[in-house]
Amino acid sequence: MAFDKEANIELMNIRSCFDPILGYSKTDNDIPGYDIFPPSARMNEANIKILVTGGSTSTWPIGNWSRVFGELLINLGQKAIIFNGAAQGYTSGQELLKVIRDAPGLKPTHIISLSGVNDLAFMQNIPSHPLLNKYQNYVSQYLVENAGVVSKSSLGIPVTGRPYENWLRNVALIRSVAQEYGIECLCCLQPTSLYGNYVPSAEETAFIEPYANQPVYNIPYEQEVTDFYDNVRNTLVTEEEKFSHVWDLSGLFAGKSNLYKDYRHQNAEGDSLIAQSIFGICKKKGWF
Repeated sequence: MAFDKEANIELMNIRSCFDPILGYSKTDNDIPGYDIFPPSARMNEANIKILVTGGSTSTWPIGNWSRVFGELLINLGQKAIIFNGAAQGYTSGQELLKVIRDAPGLKPTHIISLSGVNDLAFMQNIPSHPLLNKYQNYVSQYLVENAGVVSKSSLGIPVTGRPYENWLRNVALIRSVAQEYGIECLCCLQPTSLYGNYVPSAEETAFIEPYANQPVYNIPYEQEVTDFYDNVRNTLVTEEEKFSHVWDLSGLFAGKSNLYKDYRHQNAEGDSLIAQSIFGICKKKGWF
C-alpha cells in the first residue's frame, strides 16, 4: 500500500493498467475499462443498456450490487446489458470524465452512479484540483523527474470548495452530459457504516471503530463523514429541482446490522439491499 503523508491515509495499490484520462483502469476486459453482465450479452440485442459508475463498492467482485440488479432486470424479462465501469478508488470526478469520454461510444440508455465515500475529505484526489486523481499526479511527477520528456507539469486552474460541493457539482454535470446524449440518469448517495443510523454488530464495531477517529487532514474520519453527508442531504432538500436525479440512500441500512465486511464495503446482503432499492427507484421512474 502507498501512504499519503499529507492526508495521513493509506492508499490502495496502484492499478496495473494506465489510463491517461482517469489515472488507471481495469485490465483484461473485452471492452476496455468495463465488466459486462451477463457475460454472454450482446450490445446489438439489448434494449436496455446500463452504464454503472462508482468506486470499489460498485466494482466486481468487491461490490456486487449491479450484478444483482442485472439479475432482477433479466428476471423481469428484459433484454439488458450492464457496462460496469466502476473501479477501486474512483471518485465522482473520474465517473464524470468516464461518462464524458465513453458514453458516446457505448451509447447506454441509462447511467446509474453509486458514490459518495470516495469523495470524502479529498482522500483520493488533489484538494485544489479535484478532477485529478492522486495517481494521475504521481504519473505526472514521475514523467517530470524520471522520463526526461517534460520539464514540469501543470494541473490547471485551482478550484475552491468543500468535498460535498465537489460531489454535487460532479453529479450535476454527469446528468448534463447524459441529457446531451438522451440518456436517463440516476445518481445515488451511497450508504456507509458511520452514517445513517446504522447499528454495527460487535464484530463490525471491531473493524469500524479504529477508522472512526483516524485523522484525515487532521480531522477525524467520522467527522468528515458527518460533515459531507449532512451537507449533501441538506442541499438535496433545498435544491430539489436541480438534483431531482439524485436519490439519498444514506439511510438505507438504518437500524440494521451485519451488512459490512469492512468499514466501507458492504457484504452480499448489503449488495442485495442496494440492488433492490435502486431497482425500485428505476421502476418508479418508469424506466422498465
